[in-house]
Amino acid sequence: MNDTARLKKFALRKAMYDDNYDDQVISKLGRIYRAFAELKLDVQLNTNNNVMKQVVNATSNVYSFGVNRDFESDDAQELYNNLRVDKVMSQANRYMNAFNDVLVQVSWDSAKEQPKIMLRLPHQTEVGYSQGAVEWVAYFVEMTGKDDKVERWAYWSDTEHYYIDKSNGENKVVAVEDNDEMVNPFGVLPFVYLHNGWRDESFWDAYTGDDLSNGTIDLSVHRTFLNHIIKSQSFKQLVGSGDNVSSIQGQMLDPLSILTLTGQNTKIDVLDLQSNYEQLHRVIQELANELAINYGVSPSQFRMTSQASSGFALQMENLKLDRFTLEQQADFKQYERELFTLIGQVSEYYGKAVNGEMTVDFVEPNYPASETEQLTIDQQSIDLGLSSPHKVLMRNNPDLTEEDARVDVDDNINARNDMLNKVKTGGSLNDTMAALGLNANA
Repeated sequence: MNDTARLKKFALRKAMYDDNYDDQVISKLGRIYRAFAELKLDVQLNTNNNVMKQVVNATSNVYSFGVNRDFESDDAQELYNNLRVDKVMSQANRYMNAFNDVLVQVSWDSAKEQPKIMLRLPHQTEVGYSQGAVEWVAYFVEMTGKDDKVERWAYWSDTEHYYIDKSNGENKVVAVEDNDEMVNPFGVLPFVYLHNGWRDESFWDAYTGDDLSNGTIDLSVHRTFLNHIIKSQSFKQLVGSGDNVSSIQGQMLDPLSILTLTGQNTKIDVLDLQSNYEQLHRVIQELANELAINYGVSPSQFRMTSQASSGFALQMENLKLDRFTLEQQADFKQYERELFTLIGQVSEYYGKAVNGEMTVDFVEPNYPASETEQLTIDQQSIDLGLSSPHKVLMRNNPDLTEEDARVDVDDNINARNDMLNKVKTGGSLNDTMAALGLNANA
C-alpha cells in the first residue's frame, strides 16, 4: 500500500476512533441499498455503539494498574510530573492499538523552557524505512499559503530539519525559523517508535485492525436497518383498491373515525409488514461479542448485569487479555527508557540537563476481590507465613509506615485479647456483663 492510500485509510480510522464516522456508514449503506435515501436510512443512522473504540480502550491496559519509576534526580521526577508522562503514554498505548503504529516526538517548549511530548499518528506521518532502521520522518504541520491551499510538512533526518511545502504536485523546501542552515540540532531523530506487534520489512502495519473498523461499520449498518424495520412493524400500511379510486376520506390517525374510499368497487385493507427484528438484534449482539472475543475482551464488559465479576472469576474472563497486556508492558519498558534518553538529549541541547538514570516497572494486572474473599486470602497468607498483619495494613493504607503498622497491629491484638478475657470470665451472666462494662439493671 502506497503512502497516499495509507494516509487516507488511517484518516478514516482516526475519524472513527473520534466517533466521527457517519460518512463511512452512509457510504456502506449506499453500496448495499440502491434507494437508501428514499428509504430514509440516512436519517436513521445509528452510530452510537463504537465497538472499535470500546475494544481499543479495553485492550490498552499497560498503564491501567500503575507504573513505578525511580529517578536518581529529583529534578527528573519533577519534570516527568510537569510533562504528565503517564497521561501521554497511556494515550499513546490506545493510539498504538487503534492504528498499529505511533511516533512519540520530543521537542522544546520555549515558553515553559522545558521539553514537550507530542504524538504523531499514521494518517499524517510518513517514514523513510530501510533495513530495519528509520532514515527520515515527515509529518503534517498545517495548511498555509494563499487561501490555505499549501500543505506544510516538517522533515527530519539525523542531519537535516526543514519544512516541505506541498502544492499541486510540487514540493518546496523552506527553512524553519531560526534554522537557516536546515540542520538537525539534536543530531538524532527526536522520535520513539511504538509498534503493535512485530515489524519485518515495512515500518507501517496497514491491515491489522481492519476487522474492528469494518465490523463497527457493519454494526452501524445493521442497527440503522433495525431502526427502519422497527418503524415499519409499528404501523400497518393502508391499501385501497377498486375502479377509479380517488382518495381516502376521514382522519387516518384517529382509530375511532370512519374511513371511506371514493370510487367504484372500492375496498380498504391493511398491509401487515413482517420482519424478524429479534433475529437481527441477535445477529448484531453476536457480531459485537465475536469482535470482543477475538481481541481477548470479555463480552460481559458490553453488558450491564446485576452482579459484577470480581477476583478470580474476573481474572479468568480476562486471561487472554492479561497476557496481551504483559507483552505490551515489556515493550513499553523499552519505550520508556528510549523516551527518557531522548528527553535528556533534547534538554541538554537547551542547557537544561537531566541528570541521573531512571528505572521503570509496570504493575501487573490484578483484580479486586470482595471483602470476604480478601479476608480469607489474607488469613491464609498469614497462616502460611506468606505475609503478616502489618503488611496487610500497609497494603490497605499506603500512607502507613512499617513502624506505625506494627504498632496498630499490636494495639488491635491487645484490644481483642482484652475483650475475650472479659467475656470468658466463667461467672454468671451478671459477672460477664459487668466484665464487658454493661449495666445489668439497664
